[in-house]
Amino acid sequence: MTGSPSATASGPGTYDTSVSRHEQKGLGRFRMGAWAGFVGAVAAIGLPFAFLWLAAYNPGGIFTFDSTLLQYTNWLLIAGALMFLVSLMMYRWGFSALRKEDSRFNVAIALCWIGSIGFILIIVVASYFLGSLDSIAGCIRGQPTQALSCLNSQSPLGAATVVVGFWLGWLGSVGIVIGLFIGGGRIPSVLLTVGGVLYLLLLLVLVLPFASLLTHVPGLSYIAILAPLFGILAPLFVLGGARRSVPSAASA
Repeated sequence: MTGSPSATASGPGTYDTSVSRHEQKGLGRFRMGAWAGFVGAVAAIGLPFAFLWLAAYNPGGIFTFDSTLLQYTNWLLIAGALMFLVSLMMYRWGFSALRKEDSRFNVAIALCWIGSIGFILIIVVASYFLGSLDSIAGCIRGQPTQALSCLNSQSPLGAATVVVGFWLGWLGSVGIVIGLFIGGGRIPSVLLTVGGVLYLLLLLVLVLPFASLLTHVPGLSYIAILAPLFGILAPLFVLGGARRSVPSAASA
C-alpha cells in the first residue's frame, strides 16, 4: 500500500515533504540567519563578556582593562553587529517567503528593517570610536558600567547614536521573536518556538542594564551572565527547527 508523500515518514537524511515550497525557502533562510546570529552572539556577547570577566577577576596579559582590551572588544562588537545585520536580513527574507502564505509576518518584516538600521548605526559609531580608545579607557578606569557616560564625554552625538542603535536593533530582534513564534506555530516546530523564547529572554536580559539606571535591579551582574547563554542557545534551537529545509528549494 502506498501513501501520499506528505504522509510518508521521513528517514535519516530526508526532509518532511509536507512543508510547502515557500515554507522550505523560509526555513532555509532561517537556517542561514541562525548561523549568522550564532556567530554574532559569540563575537558581540560571548567573547566580550569573557574578556571583561577575566579582566575583572583574573587580570593579566591582554586581559587588563586598558585600551588594548577595549580595542579587541570594539572590533568584536563591530564584527558581531555585522553578523547580526546579516542575521536580520536572512530572517527578514525568510519571513518574506512565508508571508506569501501568511500575512501575519508583515510586522516581523517591518521590525527587522528597523533593526537593520540600528545595527548599521552601531557599526558606524563603533568604528568612529576606534581612534578614541585610549581616552575612553582612562575614563572608564576598569568600570565597564561607566562606558556610556565616558562615550558621552567624548562625543554626545556618538553616545546618543549608540543608544538609538541599540534600541532599534532591539526592536529588530523583537521582530525575529514574533516571526519565530508565528513560524513555529505554522510549520509546526517546537524548536523554532523555543528559539523564539530564548531570543525573548535575551532581549529581557539586555534591557536590565538600562532599567538599572532608573531603579535597583538585584543580582544584575549575575543575571547579565545569562545573556551569552541565551544569545548562543537561541540560534542553535532555530537551526534545529529549520533542519527540514530543502537546499534546492531554499535556493529556488
